[in-house]
Amino acid sequence: MKILLISHYWHNNSHHSLSSGYERLAYYLSELNHNITVLTCGKINSEINLKNNLFLITRKVPITNFFFEKRLFLSYQALKIAKNFDIIHTLYSDVGLFPSLKYPTIITEHIVKELDKSDLWLKYKSLLQKAIYKKAELIIAVSQNLKLTLEEKYRLKDKVIFIPHGIDTKVFKPKGLSEALIAKKNHLLHKHKFLCFSCGIQGIDSSSFIETVKQFPQILFIVTGRKENVRLTNVINTGNISEEKLIEYYSMADFCFKPLKFATANNAILEAMAMGKVTITNKIDGITDYLDNSCGYLSLSVSDFPKLFERAMSNKNEVEEKGEKAREKAEREFSWEVIAPKIIKVYQQVLRNNI
Repeated sequence: MKILLISHYWHNNSHHSLSSGYERLAYYLSELNHNITVLTCGKINSEINLKNNLFLITRKVPITNFFFEKRLFLSYQALKIAKNFDIIHTLYSDVGLFPSLKYPTIITEHIVKELDKSDLWLKYKSLLQKAIYKKAELIIAVSQNLKLTLEEKYRLKDKVIFIPHGIDTKVFKPKGLSEALIAKKNHLLHKHKFLCFSCGIQGIDSSSFIETVKQFPQILFIVTGRKENVRLTNVINTGNISEEKLIEYYSMADFCFKPLKFATANNAILEAMAMGKVTITNKIDGITDYLDNSCGYLSLSVSDFPKLFERAMSNKNEVEEKGEKAREKAEREFSWEVIAPKIIKVYQQVLRNNI
């Protein structure tokens, strides 16, 4: 198959780490002997052969997106070349409008305003999403609660399927602590006894994070992907870091912490699972599609977080066992090597339906 993937996120313009975002799918589809072209936006127009069967087209787009001009311009560029492909897949719904008007187009949806009611941008973006949903051939939802919302609130009963977000388990994988890394961890810890890593911003419940942190001065909390505005001696905000550094922090972590207000798919949860690390988080829709109590510490309420931290700190063997099971689950259910063939089957079904 000749497949066109459209994404306003790519390595040159994404907040995701190099190997973590949904756009990583492109590499794994190309390994299944399909011809993959990725269309994305950038500062210049370019066309690059990344590897066998994987071609990247970058198109310069407007800087602003107040009237969706960045997304719509990229979508229009896709329309101009869509006739050369068997199937069109927009990796994020924002850029799917124009090709969906004429060609069989699949979109992957990651978030809608109904799940994050505090985000004004999502409310505005829903105007564009609604138009795209009407014309899309099929919508892939990355969580069951997102699927249900699309079916019920947007009346898309026969158009939506659930396929989990993938993770690159070849990149994110358990690594033993070298002597140098042990020394670095000890230096970071100083007088603290445990290192807890907290990565990412989507859905984060900062107030619960801060209240929990205050109760555990013996734990050093390292935060990346966001900034917690708190002056506590046991919190380090790293700022932007490389993927290499990200993996290093996961490797050093005794456990991870992600208090959430809502969830669909969550890159940080998947990264931690693939790294063989246990995460303390909420037992809510979206999370339970990926984590369960065999491989994570899931809180029924915010008030349970301290109990889960106490349990994790006093049960090293249990933490390690849960981490191992998290890695096994990531490999078995969420590796891109598992997810990519499922998506290929979706393409094939859409093509059969359009014969």
